[in-house]
Amino acid sequence: MGAPGSDGMDGQNGAPGTDGQDGAPGIDGQDGISCWDLNANRQCDSATEDTDMSGVCDAADCEGEQGPQGQQGQQGAQGPAGPTLFQQSTFLFVNVPAAGQPDATVGSITFTPPASGTAVVRARGYCNIDGISGQNVEINLGLGTASAAPFLDQVTSWGVLRVPNGAPAVLHQLMFSAERTFAVNGGTATTVTLAGRHTTGTAADDCSGSIVVEIFTGTLP
Repeated sequence: MGAPGSDGMDGQNGAPGTDGQDGAPGIDGQDGISCWDLNANRQCDSATEDTDMSGVCDAADCEGEQGPQGQQGQQGAQGPAGPTLFQQSTFLFVNVPAAGQPDATVGSITFTPPASGTAVVRARGYCNIDGISGQNVEINLGLGTASAAPFLDQVTSWGVLRVPNGAPAVLHQLMFSAERTFAVNGGTATTVTLAGRHTTGTAADDCSGSIVVEIFTGTLP
């Protein structure tokens, strides 16, 4: 038997076969996480995730990261003045000693402002002054506090009453008015006294009237 011959040339490829049938659809994937679902538990945790408190968790509850702080805006217009607070006290026939004696406390008022501001204190009333033959009789009335003595303020804030020498030696009833402002702190009690003194006159006299305090918490523009 002779030796095997060499392999012949490969033949041409055959025609492609027909496509097979499509496979069965795969299982649906899990839904994504809603933007409001902070802990990714797929439940609406109303205490932490219903930010607009609408009763449902939806796109309105989605919040991004806090952005950078913006530039400071321009100062707004000054608001209206705050409320005015009012209090009053009265005094009746309080003795003012003769000249040379210590100042008398004719009246006082104690108040606690709810807010810091300016207290405007006014005293008004009258004094019964006996005219004395051959003498000028003068009474000063001034407002003050423990830290602001009554008669260290300008005389324009005092009440000054005078029965001049030569006036009839009878009872004179003269009206007075005194006014002064004080800076006050909210929640801190303040007492303002009305002091009275004779600068001239050898007899005591008496005064009656009222003290009014108003608290202003704003300023005029």
